Amino acid sequence: MNFKENETAQKLAGAYYTPKNIAAFLANWVADIQPNKVLEPSCGDGAFMEALSSLCSMSSSTKVSAIDIDPVALASVREKSSRGQFGQLKVECVQQDFLTFSQGAIETGTRFDAVMGNPPFIRYQYLDAEHQAATEEIFRDAGLKFTKHTNAWVPFVVQSIRLLRSGGRLGMVIPSELMHVIHAGSLRSFLRKECENVAVVHLEELFSSEVLQGVVLLLATKAGKSDMKCADIAFPSAKSGDLVNGCASAFQNNLPYISSIDLGEKWMEGLLTPDELKVYSKAQKLSQVFRFTELAKAEVGIVTGANKFFLVPDATVTEYGLHEFSKPMFGRSSHVKGVVIAKENLVENARAGLPTNFLHFPKISKDQFPLNVRRYIESGEKDELHKRFKCRIREPWYVVPSVWAAEVAMLKRAHDTPRIILNDARAYTTDTAYRITIKDPKVVSAQCLVASFVNSLTALSAELEGRHYGGGVIELVPSEIKRLVIPVSTNSLDTLSELDGMYRKGIKATEIMRQRDAIILSEVGLTQEEQDTLHIAWKRLKNRRQRN
Repeated sequence: MNFKENETAQKLAGAYYTPKNIAAFLANWVADIQPNKVLEPSCGDGAFMEALSSLCSMSSSTKVSAIDIDPVALASVREKSSRGQFGQLKVECVQQDFLTFSQGAIETGTRFDAVMGNPPFIRYQYLDAEHQAATEEIFRDAGLKFTKHTNAWVPFVVQSIRLLRSGGRLGMVIPSELMHVIHAGSLRSFLRKECENVAVVHLEELFSSEVLQGVVLLLATKAGKSDMKCADIAFPSAKSGDLVNGCASAFQNNLPYISSIDLGEKWMEGLLTPDELKVYSKAQKLSQVFRFTELAKAEVGIVTGANKFFLVPDATVTEYGLHEFSKPMFGRSSHVKGVVIAKENLVENARAGLPTNFLHFPKISKDQFPLNVRRYIESGEKDELHKRFKCRIREPWYVVPSVWAAEVAMLKRAHDTPRIILNDARAYTTDTAYRITIKDPKVVSAQCLVASFVNSLTALSAELEGRHYGGGVIELVPSEIKRLVIPVSTNSLDTLSELDGMYRKGIKATEIMRQRDAIILSEVGLTQEEQDTLHIAWKRLKNRRQRN
């Protein structure tokens, strides 16, 4: 978990400025309707206004309301305006946070022809109390479900759309997590309801070296009251360098739109071709194909609140005499090379100096422990671990709750595709992994679930249901794991050891998938052509996430 005090000032402000070619493309998009009133809700260094002013279609009557909470950024914009860097644009600078400004503007009936910009990317928990309250009020006023997992860019986009007139245009740089994270679900619903058409342009390269997460360009047209319907949506990909020379409106008009009615809660299925979607839909209806929730239950691992204290190598156990309280554990993907973890694997990890011991202290007072153990607990208190949230709500702080080992574990994050692990060692896991409990061994055993899990159909469903972060990592939470599509193959059981060996040898994920598809997907009733379709779809979405 990241804590506010450990973040940089730039990250807390969410201030990452927009490259000129991106600003030019979005300015071209909004300028096409010859707007008289333009809003830039977080103007930063004025890149969008510079881009807008360079377009010959802009008239001297165009007024831009430039909003920013940062007085330094706004002073720079004022200076540029006074020097004529924004051409004929009439720039009105307003030093105020946009969420507060937008609420007042909506109440007075103010509307804009166009909104463009790059809103701040700030986690809700990093906002001060005033801005948190403003965020909750915006969700309530817009009739949207609120969650504290939201990010500042979500209410920014909501308010920007609310401030557009009918037929007005929005052009923004936002995180690609718009497509898949749960906390953006309300915004996806709002875009469906309020807009006529929406284009989510995936940038094939990173936005900048400072912003590791992927970004998309959001092009949207506000619907009129007379033609309210679910928006048509398109999901093109582009290299940012190719956008500056193209006409944004022509680019947007030529996209293959689909009705948002055809999309689920998330928008990832919009990335599939019609043929891929047809095969994916067929596969889910086969008798040997299940949703994960029909087979097993996923629960979080042990939450310690201070992993470095509770997860230790053998050397620490020996130094403080902690053997009585030490339990076997694994915590990260680097601790598990294959899809099975046995006692001998834990021994190998211990020899490598990895933290293979989980400290499970009994609920007794500190004074009842031997001297060396007391010294270790006091070393944690010296580091103020007992003041951390997860620790301070426990009494005593060093007693961790919900300590049990599952027969199967699933690593929370992965690079190529999620893995589930047969826990033959009955080792404990922290919340870097989920504990998997089989619901009915007659339907699927633990061994069969692990052996059946690796295939292109399941991997594709993980890309559609999960979310991804900086560096192309994929992550799933229990509510997303529930929806994974699992083909149950009894034939795969005989090859579990072989599968484990393939991972340990470092064979490429694409090769493993091809081999497993031939065993698993053939058994459940998919043809070679259908297997190829699913494999290509999974590989494309994986490469998109990893920006390969």
